[in-house]
Amino acid sequence: MDKSAIIVTYHKALSYGGCLQAYATLLLLEDEGFTARFLDYENPYEARKKSLLAVLRKGDMREALAAIVKDLFFRGGSYRRRAFDSFSRSLPLTPRSFETLDEAREVEADVFVVGSDQVWNPDITNGLERAFLLEFGRAERKVSIASSMGSHAPTDDELVLLSSSLSGFDAVSVREEFARNVLSPVVAGDIRVLLDPTLLVEPERWRSKATPVEEVEAGKYILLFMVANEPSRYEGIVAQLKRDSGLSVLQVRLNSSRPSGVDASYPATPFEFIWLVDNAAFVMTDSFHGLAFALNLETPFAVLPNLGNNVRLEELLSFCSMSDRQLDGEGAARVDADSFPDFRLARARLADRRASDLRWVRRALHGEA
Repeated sequence: MDKSAIIVTYHKALSYGGCLQAYATLLLLEDEGFTARFLDYENPYEARKKSLLAVLRKGDMREALAAIVKDLFFRGGSYRRRAFDSFSRSLPLTPRSFETLDEAREVEADVFVVGSDQVWNPDITNGLERAFLLEFGRAERKVSIASSMGSHAPTDDELVLLSSSLSGFDAVSVREEFARNVLSPVVAGDIRVLLDPTLLVEPERWRSKATPVEEVEAGKYILLFMVANEPSRYEGIVAQLKRDSGLSVLQVRLNSSRPSGVDASYPATPFEFIWLVDNAAFVMTDSFHGLAFALNLETPFAVLPNLGNNVRLEELLSFCSMSDRQLDGEGAARVDADSFPDFRLARARLADRRASDLRWVRRALHGEA
């Protein structure tokens, strides 16, 4: 008989990394024989940024003006719906939706799981979110799978809360060394650093989930996927890549605006995103998950530093012996779209780490010694 699991994460995130890490976590639990559902609850502070009406009601003037421009002039709302609505509807959720965490006090499962993403970053949730500390309902086991606090340095009060809550967990893993270094002094027991869940899924399995984009010819485009909305950082690189390769540039983007040199903006679904990374001639990104999928699917790439949290990109590049694929902060280095990186070492290291991390996940979920 299957065991039950409740996953708590940003399952309705308007981001490709958020969606795909949630889906990967679901796959991991199903592989271990769990019937898993996502807790249908959203942190109110994080959720308000997804709705133009909510931003107009509760956001400040700067947020409101930015939202109006994106939604009304650059079709941001329709692009986001096209990208994420069907994916969100496909996820298995708890039968009931919860507006407050107190409403979830009767939720029960064999295992509660939190992770991965920046679930312990209070800057995103306006304070540490109790749902992400699994402070609700009843479960036989509580497990953290690759949870992250981004680059946030917790205050003393936040460390007290993290220490108190995580002491009730049966197994704790984080996504970055930074988080382990912060939490180890205040949390008893071993804290494991896991690969991001998207990297715990083998490349061929991701390819089996990918949705082709019919109007795009495989191998005939450069894929641009940027988190920071600062085109001046990469427009020169894009122009050079186009000149050298003769390829068009396709940007995965959640509004219709097009920086200089970009031939098309496309609001891909998460599974189309996988196909676009896998079939690109080259990927240019400042996104951790853009990097993670390029590495996993072995697509040539270059990385610009992430302005919000570059530590995790640097850790992954170093682990895969590909630190030379990161450009300097000004993007001044020349990029060769025809240079195919040697992925053999990265492939071997990811495979070994994946096997080891999956063993940890299995023990954590089942309570095995």
